[in-house]
Amino acid sequence: MPCRSVKKETIQKDVPEAIFTLPQVLSSVGDYTQSLEYISLAEKEKYTMDNPVFYSEISRMQGRLLSLLGLHQSAIRVFKKGIDQIQRGKSDETLYLLSMAYDNLSGVHILLNESDSAIYYLEMNRELLNNADEFSSTGT
Repeated sequence: MPCRSVKKETIQKDVPEAIFTLPQVLSSVGDYTQSLEYISLAEKEKYTMDNPVFYSEISRMQGRLLSLLGLHQSAIRVFKKGIDQIQRGKSDETLYLLSMAYDNLSGVHILLNESDSAIYYLEMNRELLNNADEFSSTGT
């Protein structure tokens, strides 16, 4: 039986997704530091750089891990970087990803006892979700 050929694009897509799965497993057992190392590998893959949705997912996970490690300011920077990536691309997941990013930012600010900032991101999220119909019809 001949060997099935695998397209280069498939490998470029599957490698970062596989690297992304391992940190999820590691973080579920509490190995946050090693999980961050694998996330950093996935972040550097070409597929990740060219895919704003995947990049934002990596930023979301990286930010949550940083927050779990008590590195809240770093988590905030990563979440904001993820928002920039989300807004750079247009996809069916944009609304969901922005909502998750705002929710994560509000959560970190709550941990820091920065209620004004937490409320700001909760309000941003509420406004985003209230305008969801308009958002999905325009794709912005």
